[in-house]
Amino acid sequence: MNTVEIKSLTGCFPDRIEGTDKWYSAQECREPFCDLYEAEEIAASGREFCGMNCHLIEFPDGRVCSPFDTEQNVYVSAPVYHQGNFYFLRTDFSRRIAGIYSYVPSDSNPSLIDEISLDDIEDCYNLRLTVWPVTLTRDDNTGVLQIIWPERTDIALDENETLMFRDGGSLYLSQWCEEPYYYELLTVRDIATGEIMEKSKGSLYRMPEGVYWRL
Repeated sequence: MNTVEIKSLTGCFPDRIEGTDKWYSAQECREPFCDLYEAEEIAASGREFCGMNCHLIEFPDGRVCSPFDTEQNVYVSAPVYHQGNFYFLRTDFSRRIAGIYSYVPSDSNPSLIDEISLDDIEDCYNLRLTVWPVTLTRDDNTGVLQIIWPERTDIALDENETLMFRDGGSLYLSQWCEEPYYYELLTVRDIATGEIMEKSKGSLYRMPEGVYWRL
């Protein structure tokens, strides 16, 4: 058995990053794992959140890149990827700032793209980045997708419809249905108007090297 031991990380689980077959992400927390919204609740309660960091692991040699240090009251979410660049959401509850960063593994430090005040975001429930262009979204399961950055708009969704990714002015969403049997629909919406441009049975998968599999 060919085993690569990664000694610098403990208690982490690698997740494949869409769009690349070379890199995986691993989130690391000093306490039991929690999502961004749970971390926000801990900080809002007056307690110190221990901090969530995120590392990149290169396949096949297991090289680890750590763009950020682990800090109290800071949550680094798993990145999105586009053409050799990683994009991270780093949420600082002490400063009440959500920072969007770009990172190239050959560079030593991430680059700040922009910061958004948490006062301008209802809460961190399902707050995440998507691409391309890199976009900050929020979906609180009330049937409305919020585009927060770089533009700001609300888009009404159908039941069981969730965002997969963005491609220019188009949003690609998946919708699951159970009647008369389970199946999935692929929906394409205009980001400016929210109108449906295409809806059909099937699904779309973002693969490495700019390839998409449609099934």
